[in-house]
Amino acid sequence: MKKIILVMATISFLIAGCNFTVKKEKKITKIAKRPSRPAKGDSYIFIRRLEHKPNNDFVVVNNEKNIRIMLKSRSNDVEKVSIVYGNKEKEMTTLGAAGMYEHYYVNIDLDSPDISYYFKLIDGNETYYYGKKSGNSKDKVTNFKYHLNKDMVPAMPEWAKKVVWYQIFADRFRNGNPDNDPIYNEYGPQSFEKPTGELSDGTAKASLIPEERWNSRADGWNAGQFTINKWTSNWNSDEPWEVKGREKYDWDHGNTRHYGGDLQGVIEKLDYLKSLGVTAIWFNPVFYAESDHKYDAADFRHIAPSFGVIEETGEKYGIEVNKDNKYGAKLSNKKGNSEYKLLSYDIKTGKNGLGETSDPSTWVWTESDIIAAKMIKEAHKRGMRVIFDGVFNHTGNEFWAFTQAIIEGPTSKYASWYKFTDWSKVKEYTKENVEKWNPGVKYNGKSKIGVYEKDNIKYRTRWVATPKNATPKEKWEIYLWNKDNVNYNSWWGFRSLPKLDHFNKEVGKHIINISKKWLLGPDGKVSSDFKNDDGIDGFRLDVPLDIEDQSFWLRWKKAIREVKSDVYTSAEIWGQARDHVYGKKFDAVMNYEFAKYLLNYVVDTGKRNKLKASEFKASENTLFLGYADSTARGMQNLMDSHDTDRLFSMIINPNREYDRNNRINENRSYRAVRPDLYDTMAINKLKLISLIQMTYEGSPMIYYGDEVGIWGPDDPMDRKPMLWKDYMPYEKETDEYGKYKKKNIQFSKDVEIDEANNVIKYNVKINKDIYNWYKKLMNIRDENVDLFGLGELKYILSDDSNDSIAYVRSYKKKKAIVVVNNSSKEETLKLKIDGKYKDLINGKMVEDIDGILEIKLPAKTGTILMK
Repeated sequence: MKKIILVMATISFLIAGCNFTVKKEKKITKIAKRPSRPAKGDSYIFIRRLEHKPNNDFVVVNNEKNIRIMLKSRSNDVEKVSIVYGNKEKEMTTLGAAGMYEHYYVNIDLDSPDISYYFKLIDGNETYYYGKKSGNSKDKVTNFKYHLNKDMVPAMPEWAKKVVWYQIFADRFRNGNPDNDPIYNEYGPQSFEKPTGELSDGTAKASLIPEERWNSRADGWNAGQFTINKWTSNWNSDEPWEVKGREKYDWDHGNTRHYGGDLQGVIEKLDYLKSLGVTAIWFNPVFYAESDHKYDAADFRHIAPSFGVIEETGEKYGIEVNKDNKYGAKLSNKKGNSEYKLLSYDIKTGKNGLGETSDPSTWVWTESDIIAAKMIKEAHKRGMRVIFDGVFNHTGNEFWAFTQAIIEGPTSKYASWYKFTDWSKVKEYTKENVEKWNPGVKYNGKSKIGVYEKDNIKYRTRWVATPKNATPKEKWEIYLWNKDNVNYNSWWGFRSLPKLDHFNKEVGKHIINISKKWLLGPDGKVSSDFKNDDGIDGFRLDVPLDIEDQSFWLRWKKAIREVKSDVYTSAEIWGQARDHVYGKKFDAVMNYEFAKYLLNYVVDTGKRNKLKASEFKASENTLFLGYADSTARGMQNLMDSHDTDRLFSMIINPNREYDRNNRINENRSYRAVRPDLYDTMAINKLKLISLIQMTYEGSPMIYYGDEVGIWGPDDPMDRKPMLWKDYMPYEKETDEYGKYKKKNIQFSKDVEIDEANNVIKYNVKINKDIYNWYKKLMNIRDENVDLFGLGELKYILSDDSNDSIAYVRSYKKKKAIVVVNNSSKEETLKLKIDGKYKDLINGKMVEDIDGILEIKLPAKTGTILMK
């Protein structure tokens, strides 16, 4: 009896205290208790946190014979992960923990296009088999299956892996020809009085625009005469038209001003870019538009006159137009021609002044187009590639096809190029709402625009037909009325940016044709040596995912690759873009993710934002290994752009989500002061960021002026005019004093403080220290282009205790070690590596002692060691 009681008590104890379960087969299996947090070796795997799908999110196609397979687990959870396929088992490599997750990867050589596999995970005594169906027994696992999609094979041009990019916002880079300075802005000539000035040859500026277009708004308002802003002026000072403009509009007029930068200015400074180490240029839009930014194109076929010439001179520039060029076989370059008039739509002819249509055989090369070709050819001669901004999701509402649709109405063949939603809705025209409608001016002395009479009742209509006998002034006024009153889909609701309908084959055909025009250039051919070519080398694509018909990009890419086999395409995609970056679609993206992680590592200090050294390593590795090797090496690794605040200013405005709370109008506390006046370590931090940027995998890209220390919040203040030595001195810049006073900031004597007016003033100058640093780094990369462009990247240190990292770049027999001390104090870093190296930053030699290389680095500094 005692024995039975003892046995029963033992069984009860085992069941209650030791968590054993007796199965029907009488096999006893241990059930581990879930821990509060993961720990490697605790014999518990957080199964629900495992993630893998046999698709683009987790399978990367390197080439037709090699793929990379990735698995995601809870961070710090699993000791060993292997992949089992066929009769092979291969251990996977961890990328380290970043946040809640840890990624593992393995490269697999394929014997056939199909692969069947599962994952084997081991942690302590726990083994788990993860597949389409998973479990603790490999006999019950169902394999994942993947079939190689050859469309996903990358096709990155070789040259794109070896370049250093430089982004130019043309209106702000350099004014090489004051005679082409804009005479009005995107408000249109109707919003300004006729200018009284003349060009250098005596031509009246007002004569370059048809007489009826000046000062012709229906409400009679105008902003006075338009003037460009002085290049060296304080950004916060306004021209008279800007002051008056605030009577009508409440947005920041820094978005609508012009400074007069042009392509001649770029040509003048190509040698400057070459000596800096630039080997590729991306231009923000240069196609004809009335704005400074040109993202509201009026014509893809032509370069903006304000970037070339507004009055043609007859000069040839050493560029010939091929008479057999399928995308423009004629040249318009007659002295005295107004390019504004040549590009303006003529209601009478239904064409512009050049007689062009959507048919490429009617296209003409203007003098401004030829200047662009000269600039491209001069850049090519110096070994620099050139790409243009392709803004093909939408146009401006001055675009020639949109204009024709607005004038001709719903029956126009160009009406289907857009998504018009309301042509003909009418409302009764009564005394009560006449003021609200404000339908415009009279024509023919009988009725008002937008009003018609039926059955003795007056109605207002959104679209008005143009009478055949209407005068030019009446035609213009009717056009303005229609443009303001017809409804259509636009980009993010901006009426100035009507969206194109890419399901319309004619739209796609036009974009392909104009792409070919600029790729081939005036000579209509591709040279065997790009240094002799007068066509561009590719496109940066603006908001490409906003296009509803994404298959358009496949047709477009195929067509342009047939013209130029090594054309490069980079897409503006903020975030991971694996589904869109492959050979048949986009080659690369603007790598904003790279910038985010680097800022989180070097600049941020807050618990939510700061990345530790190990987390930075894991984050960047996960990002780059998520793309094909070839793709990763051609990514545009930028830190800032025309769409963000300036890198230098990011440094003194930390702990924010990237590209958020960075406009003065939205964040009055944003520190817009010259950064080195606020933070004595700002330059060190900038140098450290650029060191990593210039030595990392991918192609670094800097925004014009970063190399001379330009600072500023997000647009429009990130688009300040470039700093040039021969333009000095610049006026002192100003900022509000209150936001600094509240934080008890002690400025140096270089800052003038006017407490009475709540203003501080400080000098605008070129930072020679920053310039020399960028030049050194960019030339180091250029001198070792294969190493940094094609070499592998492997971390040899990521130490959270002193916030330091080190990684090796290797290619064939060449090797460089990048060492970074991101801590706030001097550190002596010990690297397990042997050999003798030259410190490329200070020129000294360093050598290991018993296999340990010691590098002493001051706070927030780094260096490059070359064997």
